[in-house]
Amino acid sequence: MIPLPDPRRLWNDGSAVEVHGTVVTRLAPGPGPVVAKDSEGGVVELAGGMSETTLVRLDVPLGGAVGYWHPACGWDRHLAADWMTGWRAVGLADSAPLGCLYDADGDALLAFATDRLVATTHVKHGVGERTGRFGVWLAMDLEPGEICRIRIAEPGFSHADALRGLARWRAGSLPGRHCPCRTPAGPRPTRRGTRTTKR
Repeated sequence: MIPLPDPRRLWNDGSAVEVHGTVVTRLAPGPGPVVAKDSEGGVVELAGGMSETTLVRLDVPLGGAVGYWHPACGWDRHLAADWMTGWRAVGLADSAPLGCLYDADGDALLAFATDRLVATTHVKHGVGERTGRFGVWLAMDLEPGEICRIRIAEPGFSHADALRGLARWRAGSLPGRHCPCRTPAGPRPTRRGTRTTKR
């Protein structure tokens, strides 16, 4: 991965599309993002270009946002300026490229997930103090022609429902996963074994 850009360049213009009020901007040279809609939310496809690292920004107006959740946030969900947060590597070994900006009612303003379950993605988030927008940046190494899919959940649902839908979508993109696990129809009787020993 090439060195990640100077924070002052994170709000630069690039080729962009809008999905459910979220602007998805490609900041690195390469093909622009393409929108493919489905039943549970918009999906943006990004293809690898000639540059080593593909950099994309997801952003929405800050509005009434009060917190940002991601799998590694713990109790630290406050909103910070974009220059205060660092890049973190996520992938199979640690966390996931998934997050949700929410308001005081617990409704999702921006909820997203990518289909990059194994490969490492670098993620950064924060408030643009000059723009009044909240941004999430994803930096990933994509081979020319390789596709990364980003699902944007429709806003207005609770953050729990939005994340549940994103988790279902991600689970469907696991290799070899065709159907959910089956649960037994009813409880199984308890079996207790007794063993006698001769003395």
